[in-house]
Amino acid sequence: MRTKSVFVGFVALSLTIAACGSESDGDATETDQTAPAVESIDSGPDVGAPSSDVPTGGETLSVDPDVSGLDAYKGPVLELPTTFGEPTAADLTIGFLQPLGASETVATLQRTVELEVERLGGTTISLDALADPDLQVTQMEQLIDQGVDAIIVWPLDSRVLVASTQRAQEAGIPVIAMESNPVDFEDLRGFDAQVVFGRDLEAFIHAYEMAKLNPGGKVGTIGFVLPVESLEAYVQLTTAYAEQFGLEVVDRANDPSGDPAGGEIAGNELLTANPDLTGVFAYNDPSATGAGTAARAANRDIFTFGVDGESIGFESIRSGRQTLTIQVAIVEMGQELVAAAYILVQNPDADLPPSVFPKMPVVVTAENVDIVATWDDQLAEEYGA
Repeated sequence: MRTKSVFVGFVALSLTIAACGSESDGDATETDQTAPAVESIDSGPDVGAPSSDVPTGGETLSVDPDVSGLDAYKGPVLELPTTFGEPTAADLTIGFLQPLGASETVATLQRTVELEVERLGGTTISLDALADPDLQVTQMEQLIDQGVDAIIVWPLDSRVLVASTQRAQEAGIPVIAMESNPVDFEDLRGFDAQVVFGRDLEAFIHAYEMAKLNPGGKVGTIGFVLPVESLEAYVQLTTAYAEQFGLEVVDRANDPSGDPAGGEIAGNELLTANPDLTGVFAYNDPSATGAGTAARAANRDIFTFGVDGESIGFESIRSGRQTLTIQVAIVEMGQELVAAAYILVQNPDADLPPSVFPKMPVVVTAENVDIVATWDDQLAEEYGA
């Protein structure tokens, strides 16, 4: 049976930056929100333009200084099951297609998948698409031709993989996605099952906590230069929630490289164009770190929020370049991807839920950064790796 790492600082940790309030054990809050009804994400050539399906307004939401964003969230992610079930050990060959191995988040997911497959008695063939959607299609075709038992893919663009996914399924190869559709948990675009990142939850937490720290502030967003649908979902949902919480979203910049240097470029763009900018939402920790570096160099005091919970996010919180990060449960996500693959290979008619969200994230701040277990700590506890 799989075991789940339990690490310090889970949901009960409140967000206490500076003097933002204390944790409350009550449920009273004014944020019984209706999640932005995003049906699709516009990831066309103009990636800075919001989708027409993303609301620019909506009901006004309020924050409770004694309740964290994590506890205040009442949205659709909470309705998802947390597991596909327990897999049965077998000597299977699992293909794993990752979008960009240079990302610590992606690399940690790959490591988890490989360790979990090994624990179940199988082997993994892992391929890196290097942020190239066409290469990812080629790699999926390669795995199909090799006759793997199942394919796990983190799609750069799930829509360009439709034909290859169908070919795999016709060959009896189930295809499991790490978030094939970030906003519609029933429409998987042909994939057999997906694990979701929880973009709606991340967006809510970011907007809620920014509104606590920076009420009515002027904020900007940082997305990725490539129109990766999952990342676009984060940016557009964050924009929608920020407006509902009374923040003014004044600008967006794109990180050209997905690393701190790219984040610094995007941060400088936002700071230069917006002299009254007081906060930045970044789609990952390297971008948030870069934006914080740019602000420090410009002698500007802004709040910088990141996503994922990478080691650079922890380091930047300690150094004051980043205000917070949301550490996602990447280890449990990897385990559930493998579980779905194993279950569907051994029982193609298994009635799996279309989407699962394995575990709530942890909001990491200066208050708890030294006691929250890193992904490496979690893998060491789970696998001795």
